[in-house]
Amino acid sequence: MKRWYVALTAGLCVGALAFAACGGGSDDGDKTVTGTQTNKTTAAAVAKSGTPGASGTAGGTTAAGTPGSNATAGANTTPGATSGTPSPNSTPAPGETRAVQTIVGSGNTPIASQASTPTSSERGAAGTGEDGVGEDITGGDLDAPPEVLNDLPAPPAGATIDSTDIAAANPGVSGVEGIIDLNATEAGIQPTRTIKVGDVIRVSVVLSSVPTLGSDGGGLAAFNFEVTYDKTKVVAPTIINGSSLSRNPDLNDAALGTGPEGWTCLTPAPQGDADDPGAWTGDGDPATGQAVLACFAPPGTDYQGGDLVVATIQFQAIASGTTTLAFGGDRVNFFDAAVNELGSCNGLDKLIPCRSATLTVE
Repeated sequence: MKRWYVALTAGLCVGALAFAACGGGSDDGDKTVTGTQTNKTTAAAVAKSGTPGASGTAGGTTAAGTPGSNATAGANTTPGATSGTPSPNSTPAPGETRAVQTIVGSGNTPIASQASTPTSSERGAAGTGEDGVGEDITGGDLDAPPEVLNDLPAPPAGATIDSTDIAAANPGVSGVEGIIDLNATEAGIQPTRTIKVGDVIRVSVVLSSVPTLGSDGGGLAAFNFEVTYDKTKVVAPTIINGSSLSRNPDLNDAALGTGPEGWTCLTPAPQGDADDPGAWTGDGDPATGQAVLACFAPPGTDYQGGDLVVATIQFQAIASGTTTLAFGGDRVNFFDAAVNELGSCNGLDKLIPCRSATLTVE
């Protein structure tokens, strides 16, 4: 059995170890991320809570927004003019804070994500020249504009589009558990949810009761997870290019601690489905999906403890029915600053409860 885990060492050799542990290599033979994309663009920010108007205003915000807990797609919502603002296709400057952007393909589902400058850890993991691991593993070019790999129908008028805000997990448990929360925008855990075809939702991956950082370890320093789902009902699009911290699944790095070198989710790169072109090995079944993410931060990071929203996953509903979102056992492991295993779903060393969730699409 393959051991899907990330190991954190003082020598910062995690990237190579993680890739080796994952049985890395393209899951598609000679098919790589580069050369497979056509007609992709990057648009400006989407409304975070409210009803977008018919067109965007300057800076990429939307007009005529009506406050609400969820945004509702309007007709032909387009990005506004970018006069006086950075181009949405540009890479953020080091230290630059930029608004949430929406990455879309031609007529594709919007993927809302915070734009990130690639960190030192990302560049070290990707390498250069002969030391580089290849764009099929890193999911494209760190400095290129992000692109959505999958072609999905645009959300219909009236569709629910979850906010990009992330609410507190508040799981209400005393031990370490892996939990899937079906609404990242609402506090607490939502183990069930009903949505409609065309809706775009954001799901949280939560790790509860992480010990605080101390001399003997603690804090969340490295992890990998897989969330399985019925791909005939919902799809988690894969993003290529740009920082690995702003893809899908999307690391909640703002809540996980900062450090001089930053977090990386390479190698391998995040994928909405492991069957998409990239380094993760999928199950080859077009009816099932596996959203996968593996991340670490080197020593010197202020690793965080407590109840953590580790990452979010964006899904679009494509057909009615019910699907269970569950942790894939072989690919779910969490480690602290001393490389102590906080828990896993496959009992590698320390088995923890790993809670699934049930999503109904009407």
